[in-house]
Amino acid sequence: MSGSIRDEREITDGVYGWLESPGPQDRDLEDVLVSGWTFSRRARIIEVFVKVTDHRENVRYGLRRGDVQEAYPADSGAAYSGFLAFLKVGRPSFGPVRMEIWGRVEDGPDIKLFTRQLTSHPVAAVARRSVRQAKSTSSAVLRMFRLGRSTEPASTLSAGREALESSSRLMLRTFLASGASLHYPEHPAPLVSIVVVLWNRAELTFRCLRAVSELRGLPVEVVLVDNQSTDETPELLARVVGATVVRNGSNLGFTIAANLGARAARGELLLFLNNDAEMMLGALERLVATLSSDPTIGAVGGKQVFPDGRLQEAGSIIWSDGSCEAYGRNGDPDAGEFNFQRDVDYCSGALLLTRRDLFERVGGFDERYQPAYYEDVDYCVKVWQSGLRVVYQPASVVIHFEFGSATSPGAAIKLQHERKAIFSALRLQWVSAQHSKADGTLVARTRRRGRHAVLVIDDAWPEPRQGSGFPRAAAILRALVQLDYIVTFYPMREAERPVLPRDELSEVEVVGRSGIGHLAAFLRSRGDFDAIVVSRPHNLGYVKAAFGGDLSALGVPVVYDAEAVYALREISQRRIAGASPNTAEEQSLVTREIGLASGCAAVLTVNEIERRGFVEAGTSNVAVLGHALTPAPTAPDFDSRRGLLFVGALAADSPNEDAALFLVREVLPALEQAARQRIPVTIAGANVSDRVKALAGDGIKVHPDVADLSPFYASTRVFVAPTRFSAGIPLKLLEAAARGVPIVCTYQLAGQLSWGPGRDVMAGESPAEIARAIARVYLEPALWQRLREAALLRVTEECAPEDFRARLQGVLAPCLAGGRTGRRSRDEF
Repeated sequence: MSGSIRDEREITDGVYGWLESPGPQDRDLEDVLVSGWTFSRRARIIEVFVKVTDHRENVRYGLRRGDVQEAYPADSGAAYSGFLAFLKVGRPSFGPVRMEIWGRVEDGPDIKLFTRQLTSHPVAAVARRSVRQAKSTSSAVLRMFRLGRSTEPASTLSAGREALESSSRLMLRTFLASGASLHYPEHPAPLVSIVVVLWNRAELTFRCLRAVSELRGLPVEVVLVDNQSTDETPELLARVVGATVVRNGSNLGFTIAANLGARAARGELLLFLNNDAEMMLGALERLVATLSSDPTIGAVGGKQVFPDGRLQEAGSIIWSDGSCEAYGRNGDPDAGEFNFQRDVDYCSGALLLTRRDLFERVGGFDERYQPAYYEDVDYCVKVWQSGLRVVYQPASVVIHFEFGSATSPGAAIKLQHERKAIFSALRLQWVSAQHSKADGTLVARTRRRGRHAVLVIDDAWPEPRQGSGFPRAAAILRALVQLDYIVTFYPMREAERPVLPRDELSEVEVVGRSGIGHLAAFLRSRGDFDAIVVSRPHNLGYVKAAFGGDLSALGVPVVYDAEAVYALREISQRRIAGASPNTAEEQSLVTREIGLASGCAAVLTVNEIERRGFVEAGTSNVAVLGHALTPAPTAPDFDSRRGLLFVGALAADSPNEDAALFLVREVLPALEQAARQRIPVTIAGANVSDRVKALAGDGIKVHPDVADLSPFYASTRVFVAPTRFSAGIPLKLLEAAARGVPIVCTYQLAGQLSWGPGRDVMAGESPAEIARAIARVYLEPALWQRLREAALLRVTEECAPEDFRARLQGVLAPCLAGGRTGRRSRDEF
C-alpha cells in the first residue's frame, strides 16, 4: 500500500479503513469472507462486527497489518488494524441482502464502516450464466476445449476458475487466522475411507476437506497423504482433527500416494477424491447407495463440473487407440443425456468409489503409471476384466478444479500422452475391442455388454399420480430396465427443463430437447436404438408423419403400445352426451385408429377386448400387456373404516371429472335413500378441475395433488368408480384392489378388467343401481370381506411384475431377433 492513496481510505472524520472482501463488484456471495482493516485517530476502535438483516456477528479484530502500518507510520492504531471473518449468510429467498460492517469505538457511538449488497455464491452465479450461454451456443461450447485448451476468450472461460481460486485463498487465510479446526468423527469400523492425496494448493484442499467435514450419517474416515507440500498445507493439516495423515518424504505423485492411502485405510469402501474436488451435498451417499445396490458393480463415479458451471465429465470413454474422452465435456450439466445412470468404460479417479477388497485383489493402482494419469483408467479396466461393472451416477456431483495440483496444464497433458502409450501396451487386447472414434460418442458413452437399446415415446414422464395410463407407463419403463435394456425416454410434451428420473428409474435417459417439433430431427440423428416403443395413437401418428408414413425408414422395429383404443372412449362419451349412435361412423373411428398399427412389428393392448379388435382388423402379433402391481393390502378392519373414496386424474372434460360430477350430483342423492344415512366422500387426484373443486363441502372433501394415498386407502371403507366412458383398463381399480379396498364401479369398467360383478367387484349402471351396490358393500361386513379377498386374488394372479416383464420380453425379443432393417442414410430424408 502506498501513501499516495491514503486519503481514499478515510471513511469519516478521523476514521480510516478499507474493506477488501467482499469487494464492490462481488455481489454474488453466499459463503462470505469479510476482511479488511480499520483504525481511528480520535478514539480507539475496540470491536468490529457485521450486521446482516437482524443478525449480528463479531469478526476477529486487531490482526497485524504491516502494510497498513507502512502506509500510516504515524498512527499507532494502524499496525494492528486488521479484521477477518468467514460468515455463512445463506442464499436469500428474495432479492439482495444488505451487509453492514460496524466499528465500536471506546467511549463513543458505533460507526458504520462499510456496506455491501449480497445475493448468492460467486461460483453458483457464474455457473448459472455459463449454463445459459451453453444453451444458446451449444455447438460452439462443445468445441471450446480440446485437451484443456480453449479457443474462447480467457476472460469468458476462466471466470469460474478465477472466482474459485480467489475465494478459496481468502477462505483458507480466514480459516488459518481464526484458530479454528476441521473435525472428523473417529469410527472404530468406518464404512468408507476417503483417500485424498495432497501436494500444495492448500486453498483447494481446504475447500475439499471442509465439504468432507460436513458429511453426516455415514461412518467415514479421512486418510490424507501429503507429498511433502511446501505451501500452507502443513499448517492446514495441523488444524485437522480425527484424520489419518500419511506424510511422504518427497513428492511421490498421485499413483503411489493413493496406494499408500489405501493401505492405511480401514473402511470397507474406498473413495478416491482429488484435493481440487469439492463434493456437493449427498454426493457420497449416492455413490455408496449405487455401489451397494448391486453386487455386480465394482466401482462408481459421479458427475464432475467445472467451477464456472460447465460439465466436465459424465462418465468417460476409452477409444480403440487408447485415448480417452470425458463424455459431455463443456455441455450443460442439467441436460438429460448426462443425467442417467449407466455402465461406462471408466470414471475419473477425482471421484471414484470402489470396494477395498476388490482394490487389493486386482493390485490397486498400477504404479507403472506413476507419478500420475491413466492409473484410474487402468484400474477401471481391471474392474471390468474381473467380471464387475463400472457405473456413472449423475446424482453424485463435485466441482472439480482440474489440473489443480499439476505443475501446469501443459505438463499434465504431456504426462497423459506418455501414460496413454503405457496403457495401450499393457491393455492391448482389451483396448483393441473398444469403439473407434468414428463410431461416435452416442454409441460409446454406454458400455452395452451385448444389451439392446430401446427408445420409448410417450406424452410425458410417467408420474403415476397423473393417472391417464401413466402408472402402467412407469411399469413398462421399470420392466425394461429390469430386463437389462438400455432405455431412452422421449416426452412428446416439451417442458422448460427435462424431468429427471426418479431413483427407481435413474437408468433411463430422458431426452431434454424433445416435443413434437423436435421429433423428426431427433429420430434422424439417433442411430443407437435397436427398437422403438410408441405409446398412444396420437404419438404413433406423429412418428409416422415424421417419416411420411413409412416406419421402415427408421430401420428398427416399432412396437405400438395402444394403452387404450381412444375411439371407444369417444364413442361412449358421445352416447352419454345424447348423440344418436351412427354405427358406420363409430366403426370408422375404430378402424382408423387401429389402422395406425400398420407397419408396426408388434402391438400391445391392455385387455382381451381390445386385442380382439386389432386381430379382427387384420393386425398380426398382438399381445395383452396389462399392469404390474404388487399387492400391499391395508388392514382388513371393516368397523374402523368410514366413507367412500374416488381417485383419479381430474382434469376438465376428462372421464374422471365426469365420474366425480356424476357421483356427487346423481349417485349420492340415491345413496342417501338406499343407505338411510349420509356417507362422507373423499375425492383425491391430480390436475383437479374447478368444477370438481367446487364439489367440496357438506360431507365431501376434495384433495388435489396428494403425494401419498395410503392414509385414504387405510381409512376408507369403499372405493367407488362410477366412470361412464373410458377405454383401456381402469388402473385406479387395480390400485384400490391391491390396497384391499372393495370396489363399486360401472359395468363398463368391470368388463374392461374381465372381473365378475358380484364376485370380484359390485357394479351398476344407473345412479340408483350404483347406489344400491354401494349401500350393500358399505353396510354388509361379510360382503365387504369377500369382495376384498377376491379382488386381492385377481391382482395377485394378473398383475405380478415378473409375469408383466415376461410378457413384455415375449413381444420384444422376436422383434429384436430380426435385427436392424437397413435404415436409410440421413441424406435420403
